[in-house]
Amino acid sequence: MAIKGNTINAVGYGLTNALQSLAPQPILANRAPNTTDSKPIGTLWCYPTTQQVWVNDGVVAGLSQWILVSQGGSGVFTSLLVNPGPVTTQGTGAVSISGDAVNTTVGLGNGAGAKLVSVGSATGASSLTLRAGTGNFSLDGVAGTTYTVGASTTTGTITIGGTAQTGTLTFGGGTGAQIVNLATGATGVKTVHIADSAVANVVTLGSLTGAASLKLQSGTGGLSLATGATTAGLVSVAPLAGTVAAGGSDTLTANSRVVVGTFTGYTTASGDPQGFKIASSLITTSSAILVTVTNLNASGNNALMTIEGVVQSTGQIAVACTNNGAGALGAGDNVLVNVWVMS
Repeated sequence: MAIKGNTINAVGYGLTNALQSLAPQPILANRAPNTTDSKPIGTLWCYPTTQQVWVNDGVVAGLSQWILVSQGGSGVFTSLLVNPGPVTTQGTGAVSISGDAVNTTVGLGNGAGAKLVSVGSATGASSLTLRAGTGNFSLDGVAGTTYTVGASTTTGTITIGGTAQTGTLTFGGGTGAQIVNLATGATGVKTVHIADSAVANVVTLGSLTGAASLKLQSGTGGLSLATGATTAGLVSVAPLAGTVAAGGSDTLTANSRVVVGTFTGYTTASGDPQGFKIASSLITTSSAILVTVTNLNASGNNALMTIEGVVQSTGQIAVACTNNGAGALGAGDNVLVNVWVMS
């Protein structure tokens, strides 16, 4: 039997059998093939020194198309489809999924149907790094998706935003209605730190927009408002301010919990009484209320308004005062009634 080679098809023939197509014999050479190496389609070209293997995929314009399929013992493919799966990739070395240095698109489980994708291992010193350039990094899912970070471990540290982070970290920054929970689990003592490092942090909690509200609460541990050692007591509360001129009802209506009422144009003589009222829908018969009265001395008359008593009822308080100063309230001697409805 003889073999006819170096053509598109290798055939064999004998005395008693018809022509038969034979598999092309592999080529052993200490160099890589080039397009002028004309061999039958399907021929393997082996370069033993480098453990590289090519296969002739066809002839285009008279030139052989050699494709590298193995390099150093591993397969090299321009594309790979395994159907049906599964596929297991394992070994003691590094596994790299990449493409050209400019554009690489890698898809894991992004076809149709339900997928279970697991990346990394919770064993030993295993580590996982997910990186992105200027194209951003996104965790996204369908409506109702639950994202869990670190739920399978009882100890450890989860850090969002590294030590060199200078950008913006946003939690719940979408346009829809959202609930952001921090340490709200029903068991275990949680310690929450917000910007309490030893630098000049600027912290804003809550919003001044619309019906926004903010509640600070505590159990038996109490609630503390404190400022730094060099700025002790630097705590302020923004009141609702209103003005009432003399000659009217002597009543300021301010539906708020912290109020400063300025009463102008009063000429209360020394030793005479004067009453002021603050009306607020937040005042009840059981409210805890702090009330103070002060006056200016722009006139130099040295008037001194003092509180004789406060009558509390639903919706208002009546503050009875007396001018215990040397002279009458004069021009510019505004009286300020300050109210804090604490409960």
